[in-house]
This record gives sequence, structure tokens and C-alpha cells, in this order.
Amino acid sequence: MEFYTQLDLEQTFEDSSWLRALKAGARYTHHTRAVNSTGVIWAGNETPLADPQHGASGTDQIGLFDVYDGQTTPPGFGRRIGVAGRYSLANRAKIDAILQTRGGSTEAFYPPSSFSVTEDDTAFYAMAKLGNDRNWRGNIGLRTIRTDIDTLQYSPNVPPTIRNAFGDFGEVRAGRGYWDVLPSANLTYNATDTLLLRAAAAKVMSRPGYAQLAGAFDLDDLSLSGSAGGNPDLDPFRAWQFNLAAEYYYGPQALFSIGVFGLAIQNYITTTTTTRFYRTVLHPKGANFLVEAPVNGGGGTNTGVEVNWQQPVGWGFGFIANYTYSDAKKNRDAVTAADNFSREIDGNSKHTWNLTGYFENRLLSARLAYSYRSKFRSGIDRATPMWQDDFGQLDGSLLVHVTKSLALSVDAQNITNAKLYYFVGDPAVPRAYYDNGRTVYAGIRLTF
Repeated sequence: MEFYTQLDLEQTFEDSSWLRALKAGARYTHHTRAVNSTGVIWAGNETPLADPQHGASGTDQIGLFDVYDGQTTPPGFGRRIGVAGRYSLANRAKIDAILQTRGGSTEAFYPPSSFSVTEDDTAFYAMAKLGNDRNWRGNIGLRTIRTDIDTLQYSPNVPPTIRNAFGDFGEVRAGRGYWDVLPSANLTYNATDTLLLRAAAAKVMSRPGYAQLAGAFDLDDLSLSGSAGGNPDLDPFRAWQFNLAAEYYYGPQALFSIGVFGLAIQNYITTTTTTRFYRTVLHPKGANFLVEAPVNGGGGTNTGVEVNWQQPVGWGFGFIANYTYSDAKKNRDAVTAADNFSREIDGNSKHTWNLTGYFENRLLSARLAYSYRSKFRSGIDRATPMWQDDFGQLDGSLLVHVTKSLALSVDAQNITNAKLYYFVGDPAVPRAYYDNGRTVYAGIRLTF
């Protein structure tokens, strides 16, 4: 749920030779995110549901081949990783039949996967628009933001407020607030009628995601491992950002640009592995679990180059291409043994590029776009850094104007059915393999 209110004011200066306008305003935003999960427990062998040895855990021994059928894998599945040619497919009818003989099921509120986050943001901002009528323009601004966060999670380690088939859980509430002062400046200089030079500097911030602040936790009683849910003490991503670029407009709808950028990262969010004490159904006196949790990762840098090229080729056809090189590294004092002493920052691909071909006229608009990113570290999985392999995806769109007020559209994503591949250590050994399939959307647009 989101609610916001905003007030903006602007004063123009038509007679000034350099000051074009002053803008100021304020904005208040209220966000609420709540996840209330329901779990299902199947009774085991006629033992009471509350019996922690059998009923509450819902465990029972069932023959594997009673409920699984071997099936042939789809063509090309796992060809890069050498997996077996058959896999197990659950027979839902057999599973339901067996479970019905064991006393049925009980649905209950599931605290480990439930949480809520309330976020209130209050911002005040001002900007001066600068420039003359000849060859330069720009702006200088300042934004001040107050963020207040309240979180609710559930834990088996505090006095219980909830007792059900999943065990005893108590509420863990946390609240905090912080200020951010974010200056910015942008300048554009018209060197010629076709060449623009740009410079920009700003302090930027990005708040943690709600699941990072108060996410679900998941514990494995047998391996004494899992995920620890959210961290309400997380600070946002903060950095100073600098950009220099040159843009050459050498023809109608034609552009070539090159730019360099740099970020002085003050703080970012990553995942680490830590040991925490939990009480569970199988460990009523408590045990130490090795869990993954989001934390702030300290400082770092990111420097790179961006190149863009837009070129019409005639008769409505054209293409757009861009490439980015991004070298993001942690500061040396932020490197830890949990990261295998790697300086990689989560989510950063060194190489990304996009190539789009298009056709446009008064009746038809069509695009075919291929996007690619090189491998990147996605986080920590089971106490080891995990990577997503190189990934490329082909998308397309088609828009047909039937009349002045009616248009038909088709959008297709992942046309070639590219698959996501994750690995730890050896790229030849997968940790996860996702086949998300293709997605096609069809739509009708009416204009009145």
C-alpha cells in the first residue's frame, strides 16, 4: 500500500541572463508491505498434531517410487552441465491419496514466512535552473530526505505471542530513522550545433528492499543452516556519482555518444554468513545455525565507460546499440574471508550490451531487441559466493495502428527461451538452473 502527497512551487526569471527558474517542493510518502503466510501440516501416523516428534513436524516415511514417476527431460535441457537424461516428476494424485490416509491436513498462520514493513519518507528539495540563450544550460539542486522504518518479524527465541502447529513464536519489532542530504549539479555545453558536452555530479542513495529489512527466515533442522530473514538495521546504498559525456548528432535521428562514469561508494548491501542461535521443534533447547543474512558491505568504487549509437538506415528501418563496461570493486579493507577475499560487488556485470533493430511508419511499429550481461556475483549461498552466468535474452514488440483511435499490440519476452544458470566455484557444476520460459502479451489500445 502506498499513500503520498506532494507540493511543488516554481518561480521563473525571464529577464535574467543566467538564472532561468527556482523550483522547490516537499513530498511525503507512506509505504506498507505486509506478508501473512499460511502453512499446511499433514498429520503423521495418527500421532497428535502437537507432538513435536511426529505431528508438528508432519514427517513420515513414504517410499520414493510410490509418488514419483521418471520422465524424459525436455530437448536440450542441461546440455551445458551434463545432467542425467531423466528426472523425477511428482505424481500429485498419488501424493494426495497417501496423505489422506495419514489424518488430513491443518492450515495455520506460518510466522517464519510472515513479516511487515512500514516506511515513511519526508523529502524537501530545491533546484535552480541555469543557462543562457546561446550555448549552455544546467541546474544545481539539493534534496533532504528523512526515512523512518518500522519492522515486524517473528522469532522462536523471544517470549511467545503465537502458539500453533508450527511452534511458539514471538514478535520482534524494530524501528529507526535516518537523514540523507543529496546535492546534485548538471551542466550541458553546446560546443557546436551537433556536438554536446555534458557533466554531472550527485550524491545518490537507494533504500534496502522490504524483504531485506524484514524478510522470511528459513531453517533446516538437519543441516543446521538456512536464511536469517531481514535486517532492520540496514543502511541504504550511498555513493557519490560523476559523469562526463560527449554526444554527436550527425544526422536526423542519428546519434553517437561516449561517456565515462565513476562512483565513490560509501555503503552497499550484500549477503554474509553468520552463526545464530535458534530454538526449533527438533531443537527445543536451541542450536547454532549457520545462516545467510543481508548486511552493509562497506565502501567501494565503480568506474566505467558507456557507448551509444543510434542509426536510421532508411525506409523506416534503423538500429540502436549500446555497450557499458563497469568495474565495481570493494575497498580492500571491506574484503572478508566469507567472500573468499573477493573484491566483487554483488549484482555488477563488467560487460553489458543491447542491440535493437526497429521499423516504424504511420501504421506499424516493430522492434526486436537482444540484451546481454556477463556473469556477476549474485550473493552468498550456503556460506559460499554464488554467481549468475552470462545471460542474453531476445525480446520483441509489434504495434499496429488499425484506425486513429484503435491499435493492436503484441509483446514477446525471452523469445529464444534463454535459461538462468547459477554456480558456486566451478562453473561446470551448477547450483541452480532456471527455465522461466517465454512470455507473450497481447493488447488493445483505445484513444479517445
